[in-house]
Formats: sequence, C-alpha cells, structure tokens
Amino acid sequence: MKVSFFQKNILFPRMFFCCQNPNLCYTDNNKTSRTESIAMSKNEIIFKNPAKNSYKVAPLGYSWSVCFLSFLVPLYRRDWKGVLFLLFLEITTLGLGCPIYALRYNTAYARRLLKSGYKIFHIKGVLTSSTYQRITFGINP
Repeated sequence: MKVSFFQKNILFPRMFFCCQNPNLCYTDNNKTSRTESIAMSKNEIIFKNPAKNSYKVAPLGYSWSVCFLSFLVPLYRRDWKGVLFLLFLEITTLGLGCPIYALRYNTAYARRLLKSGYKIFHIKGVLTSSTYQRITFGINP
C-alpha cells in the first residue's frame, strides 16, 4: 500500500513515527503493539492491560496540556471520569481551576489506570518513591 505525503506527515504523523522508531514500539509474544503517545514528558509510566493486551502511557508531573486544553485531554485519552470532573471544574470555577488541577491530573490518571486493571509495564525516566507511593496508595499494583 502506497502512503501519500499528506497521510504520512499531516494525518497520521505519530503512527508512522512510532512504527519507524523501534524504541517506541513494544512487543509482546512476537506481536508489535504501538503505544498511545510519543514522548509526552521525560518521566512516564507505560501501563499494560493483560486482559486486552493494550498499552497506555501516563506522563508524570505537571500537565501543561490540561492547563491549556482542559477537558479535551481526558476526552482524547478516553478518561471519562476525568472529562466529567474537568467539565464540572470548568463550569464551577469559570475556568480558573484547570491550571491548579493540572498539578494532580497525571497522577490521578495513572491511579485510574491501575484501578481499572492495568499493570505497570515500563517506567521511562525517574520515578521517585514519593510519586510511586502517591500513585499506588491503597492499590495493589
């Protein structure tokens, strides 16, 4: 199948970049699976759902994307609880709560992934013990 320049560079740049860079693709039982995103931050945790054989990436630290794009970030990640919470926060605080909640969003997203059955597959960057304790508090990873 021939891919046009428009498809490769405009429509699907992440997909082609990931498939061309083997460091960004993870293999499991000789089947290649692409991660959800590419280099969102220096420190990120890659989660794997053993039941569905799917991967999700959760960046750590301040979420600049939530600060500027608000509820669109959890909508893109299919994090429905995050969408509802950020919409509620936007409405009640007239948009002033999102930059503050951006401090906690990535940790909350990682916790929701652990609670929904995902397991830690790979840790990219530095994960301090205090961050690990915040993410896994009360959950058996």
